[in-house]
Amino acid sequence: MLAAALLVGCGTGSGAETPATANHPAPAHKAPPHLRDLTVALAGWDAPPTAGMLMAEHRGYFADGGLEVLSLSPATPALSILDVVDRSDEIGVAYGPQVLVAKHNDVPITVVGSLIPRSTAAMMWLKDSGVRGISDLKGKTIAIPGLRFQEGFLRVLLLRAGLTLDDVTVKHVRNNLVSALVSGRADAIFGGSWNVEAAMVESHGLDPIIRPVTSFGFPKYEELVLVARTDFASKQPQLVRQFISALARGTDAAVNNSGSVIDLIELSAESNPESNRTATRVGLERTLPMLSPSGQPSLEWEGRLASWMSENGLFEAP
Repeated sequence: MLAAALLVGCGTGSGAETPATANHPAPAHKAPPHLRDLTVALAGWDAPPTAGMLMAEHRGYFADGGLEVLSLSPATPALSILDVVDRSDEIGVAYGPQVLVAKHNDVPITVVGSLIPRSTAAMMWLKDSGVRGISDLKGKTIAIPGLRFQEGFLRVLLLRAGLTLDDVTVKHVRNNLVSALVSGRADAIFGGSWNVEAAMVESHGLDPIIRPVTSFGFPKYEELVLVARTDFASKQPQLVRQFISALARGTDAAVNNSGSVIDLIELSAESNPESNRTATRVGLERTLPMLSPSGQPSLEWEGRLASWMSENGLFEAP
């Protein structure tokens, strides 16, 4: 029932999310006796948005807080909250709207931190595709990672151009947006970011047209937040604070040592195999100024975004 609530969530249209069949592999290490294991479910690959976590691990800031942190990349971003809820992981990286869908369905999670405190989602297509605007996407294929809120957002975006989801083909590609666009399997991609995915497309020598969701009148919101089970956060507040504090130190170090972060991303076992050093460098240049310096969420966005999603029919009830 929980999986159904999270995966069906909001929005309309056909197509169901298919979570990965394999569970997270068990950690292959044991934390030293004086450190406490903490597992983190990423929303995608290790990339510029996780620069603070990578640097906190590299500099020993997590260890300073008594933590041995292991982060894992799921096959689909739909799994990060599910893995937190079923206790496979204790902290999860999730999209702001994804969290609201979960909370709307009474999923027992709470927001405990922030990575990217501003919306970065965008619609993208290639300049030489002949597409000049959203209305030209009629009859085209649009790839999305597969979260249902993304399909709901896409419905609203198309509606403002006089189209519906029936006028396009929506393809769920999980964490493979860039390859879908570059290979021609999709005419446009939606749900990726103008800072990371756009840089990856550009690194292929292509010229993407980038339209942030805010340019279509969507409200500003926190793109990537950190969540935990509500009972875990209430029972282990000090542990959560130690993690967020170390993350903030790592973010500060990343901002001031971007060259080191590029190496850390490339060496990470959870880095995107389809990315390259140029894409990582450009993505970092765009992302580092947006990283939350404190790691603390500003929950004002929740009310604004929830109202907007309700007004646009993205929730089944107010």
